[in-house]
Amino acid sequence: MNNQLPVTFENIEGIAAEAFADARICATALREDVIPNLARMERKAPERLIKAIETGQIFENETLVELDVLINKLSRRIADGTTQVERVDDHAYCFSEDPSWTETHRTCVAEDMSRALTVLLSFHASLQAVHDLMNAQRELEKMRQRTQP
Repeated sequence: MNNQLPVTFENIEGIAAEAFADARICATALREDVIPNLARMERKAPERLIKAIETGQIFENETLVELDVLINKLSRRIADGTTQVERVDDHAYCFSEDPSWTETHRTCVAEDMSRALTVLLSFHASLQAVHDLMNAQRELEKMRQRTQP
């Protein structure tokens, strides 16, 4: 997963290569942890993302938009499937200063989607870094052309 090379023009090829590696891991997470937990009609978006990955079209703007939408959807599903339970140990032999704690419980679906979300966020970071560098290069080139005599 994302080794987080510094986002510089010198590293753009390495960051792009990381994005392809992250894409393969993302496709696996979508197949294993996301698609099986979605209703048939909800599977189209992750399937489109897998197709973009398989055809090497990960740097298209549509792929980034699709990924953003899916990350938001998974985040909501995880939140909906997560509960916080307050626990208190009031046993007579409990000598802790703070004998209470909070436990986080997730449904199986929320747990699966949580695993996938981590991978999708890493893939998103790689894609966004490449997009940012490419956009910066385009803007710098426009500036250079305007300042040439």
